[in-house]
Amino acid sequence: MHFFKFGILAVLLAALPFSCSRVNGPQTPAFRFMVADVGQGLSQIGIRGSTAIVWDIGPAASMDRWMGAYLSAGSPRIAALSISHTDEDHRGGLSVLPESVDFSGMVITPRGADTSLVRAESGAWKDRVRFRCIAAGDTMGGLDGVLVRCVWPDSADTAQENAKNRFSLCFSVTFGATSLLITSDIDTVAEQELEVRLRYDLRADILVVPHHGSASSAGPPFFGYVRPAVAIISCESPPNEYGHPADETLELLALVGADVRKTYASGDIALRSNGSYWE
Repeated sequence: MHFFKFGILAVLLAALPFSCSRVNGPQTPAFRFMVADVGQGLSQIGIRGSTAIVWDIGPAASMDRWMGAYLSAGSPRIAALSISHTDEDHRGGLSVLPESVDFSGMVITPRGADTSLVRAESGAWKDRVRFRCIAAGDTMGGLDGVLVRCVWPDSADTAQENAKNRFSLCFSVTFGATSLLITSDIDTVAEQELEVRLRYDLRADILVVPHHGSASSAGPPFFGYVRPAVAIISCESPPNEYGHPADETLELLALVGADVRKTYASGDIALRSNGSYWE
């Protein structure tokens, strides 16, 4: 463990200085980002003006919670819903999504994902959803002035049931000088590949912590490269059956100086960027 901690420090010392301080410059309309409190699941909502992208939608059992977050965000039109992988705690909410929600029907999945399963479990949207399958290097439109780039995976190996988490969709989101990293349920194997590919390009102001803060996703070099100012963990209040968030993960995030926020303690976690800094 001490070896890994020193490894993080080496990464940090090699990096350029980072600051969350306010930067003078012209003001632009805000980009809003929310991690909804959906219990033992995950859902993120990015909003620009009256349009949103949703990354995962939580489990079916937490739809009331998700709707509360969505309504508090102003009920924006959902241009696209990204389903990172087919675990129910990430895509189950689509099966009970009310028809009253202004949703385009566009569902984003990894290449090779089982879209037939997603369609079959889409409830009232079953005959209206359409799919776009993406991989690392692809971008998503829909939010004016916001660059949403898929950074993982190249393809989804659906033949490996036990590797679904590893091949979850991950996104880098940039608005002006501000950034965030969405990591879904990736494990340390995926993190190591991202370290090799992106290195310091992984850096982000905000990190949605992989796999609900699981110890299996606590990669010391990965956290060192990202070095988030704010790290957000979405999970049910401990003690829960999965042991989330792991003490090891919390220790590593503290070591890189992240302000750790947890949905079970804070409810919906909402931030706003004017393009220069986060509020």
